[in-house]
Amino acid sequence: MHHVKRALSCALLIIIMVIGFTLSVTIQVSADASGLITIISSDTIWTRADSPYNLTGPILVDGVTLTIEAGVTVTMNDYEILVHGTLRAIGSSTEKILFDHGTIKFSPYSNGWDEQTDSGCVFDYCYLNYSWIVSNVSLRLTNSRLGMMYLDDSSLISNNILNSPIDVGSYNTISNNSGSSDITAEDSNVIYNSNLTRIRAGDSNTIHNNIIRMETEVGQSIRL
Repeated sequence: MHHVKRALSCALLIIIMVIGFTLSVTIQVSADASGLITIISSDTIWTRADSPYNLTGPILVDGVTLTIEAGVTVTMNDYEILVHGTLRAIGSSTEKILFDHGTIKFSPYSNGWDEQTDSGCVFDYCYLNYSWIVSNVSLRLTNSRLGMMYLDDSSLISNNILNSPIDVGSYNTISNNSGSSDITAEDSNVIYNSNLTRIRAGDSNTIHNNIIRMETEVGQSIRL
């Protein structure tokens, strides 16, 4: 996953440079000045009542928590949200959260998902339409329709519709997913009860009870 870390480091450096040039001025998400960065520097809730949120430049979540309520639409306009804190996007079965046309990146300084407390970065009942995720920390991704993802270690990816390639590190759990995704995994992952196109995996993975439509390439892994 070194390519993920390099990409995030470059993105973070660019944003820091932009912050310096703009003297750390925070603008509104829907500001008229297209392309300027928005810095979220205090805990913030994007509410359904104020939806849709129309990005006119990149967003930096700077050491705080951005909470997105059920039913919110985030029109990203091909900009990115860089999380240097916590992002909690929790929808419901009847009111999903829509991320449309953009990229969500989690730096190494983000608060990864903690299984014991269910704290940290979470996507639940979300729809990522032409949007993708890059993360250096663990995430919980559940009950969602997801796009392309490049994830590091220890994420939970469960009960989703996966129709784009996914590249993960180690110690991830990928379970009960449908769709037609290619999975590329490093070592020590658990992949089960999912409908997938292909799996390419390293060593010590446990892979069982999946529907896999194309040839699977694995190292010294357990396949049941």
